[in-house]
Amino acid sequence: MNKITQAIYRVTILLTIVVTVMYTCFSSNIISVQNDSAINGDLLKKAYLNLDDVLKRSKIYNAEKQKKIEQIKNRQSGQTETEIARYGLNSQLIELNYAYSCDSTQYYLNQNMKIAHSINDKMLLNESIIKTSSFMAHSAGLYKQAADILEGVDKKYFTETDYINYYQAQLHIYTQLYTNSQNIKLGDGYGKIMELYKDTLIDILPSDNEISLLLVEERLRNQGRFREALEINDTRLKNDTFASSEYALAAFHRAYTYRMMGDNEKYKYYLALSASSDIISATRDHASLWMLAEILLAEKDIDRAYNYMRFSWDETLLFNAPVRKWQSADILYATDGLYGKMLERQNRTLFYFVIIISLLVILLIIALYYNYSHRKNLSVTEGNLRRANKALVENNHIKEEYVGQFIRMCSLHILRLDEYRRFVIKKIKSGQTDELLYVSEKERELRKDTDDLLHDFDTAFLNIFPDFIEKFNKLLLPDQQITVKKGEILNTELRVYALVRLGISDSAKIAEFLRLSVNTVYNCRVKVRNKAIIARDDFDEIVKSIE
Repeated sequence: MNKITQAIYRVTILLTIVVTVMYTCFSSNIISVQNDSAINGDLLKKAYLNLDDVLKRSKIYNAEKQKKIEQIKNRQSGQTETEIARYGLNSQLIELNYAYSCDSTQYYLNQNMKIAHSINDKMLLNESIIKTSSFMAHSAGLYKQAADILEGVDKKYFTETDYINYYQAQLHIYTQLYTNSQNIKLGDGYGKIMELYKDTLIDILPSDNEISLLLVEERLRNQGRFREALEINDTRLKNDTFASSEYALAAFHRAYTYRMMGDNEKYKYYLALSASSDIISATRDHASLWMLAEILLAEKDIDRAYNYMRFSWDETLLFNAPVRKWQSADILYATDGLYGKMLERQNRTLFYFVIIISLLVILLIIALYYNYSHRKNLSVTEGNLRRANKALVENNHIKEEYVGQFIRMCSLHILRLDEYRRFVIKKIKSGQTDELLYVSEKERELRKDTDDLLHDFDTAFLNIFPDFIEKFNKLLLPDQQITVKKGEILNTELRVYALVRLGISDSAKIAEFLRLSVNTVYNCRVKVRNKAIIARDDFDEIVKSIE
């Protein structure tokens, strides 16, 4: 075993120990489901701290899941056997990606559909149709399409499992239609069909089946029979393993029951448990964390709510399911509403905001100074110290550059607001309202502000990455190099990928910042990737590594 292999082995062992210790510590703090009466403020605080700790380690859990996915994909790429074998590997990838990556799940579902068609296997085709329909209703929000595709099954070839999965898919569709319907009459009709499918599943499934227990618990809760619902939930939690998606769902349902009972402490506690279990199992399709963020926001626990909301939204974007984006957007709008009310106080509020930012900058500088001093005192090798200093300097440069730019823009915005306020008062007092309306409708100032913003962005970015254009062009074909026109710092193509380098990969966010259409940004990215000398799928990741 060479030195590199030994090092990798040791790192793997170390990470395994860390995860095991963390899991053991967290599990030791979980209350027995028979002892909910012991939940109090101190235990809830401990649950928050455990959740915070889990959030910090989320990359480890995601990396572990990604490793499993890559292992199967490697097996798949070397597969030389039957189409059935490929179908089986795809099924494993669907299961791993189902709550992790909406796009990947849809891709492998489509692949299995093609395989089933190509070998004319009716049973596999039924299975693929049902899974695809269920996924479209559950995560993609395509209820009509989900219902249409489900019409394509051939029940002559149904197994007992197919019937169960078929009824579950129908239940997903009508549950979503009932929940999201804006028409009361239609919603009632969807609700009746939903209940029929619930009855059918409860009738045909064993009483101790997880799905049957879930449906019975939900029905008892909706009937106000909360204690009976909690007893069913006790069984589910005992049957499920912590850090599994099943446990996360059971804890979520328990939290919801306590919410309906008006027990806010237990509601938040089980949301925290559910969110922790979701994160450890690398589940990105979850509701617990952003619901917890929502209630914390209402309680004015802004810092924790913001951290949870930011993490949940980032995971939602990575999962990339339209339904989850719609559901998570409410809390983002709520946060925007709070800041909107603050902005109504105009100059005074902006002045206080600048003061707060200034204080934060001072605290940041103090923290960076402390971090630097602490690092200086560490006994490390000369090579490690150089690398640490280099990383620290680069981080300081990026933070100071953008904090400075942000403070400058805030100050300019205050001055411009005050100048405009005086201008408006003057015009109103002199009765020149027509001129005031004419001036207000002009877009020249907005364009100037936009140009100033882009100019500041370009300048700050090239201060941090002075060789970006040269290194970026090395990724393109020789005859497709990007040149900047006279008077420009960056052009649109370079600016789009400058944002990618800073970690902003979502085309909608890039379009919003650059004041372009999403299609323009998308076409720009496709056009540039088509010029690349490397694989198109790897292009964005390599751009992110440019130093």
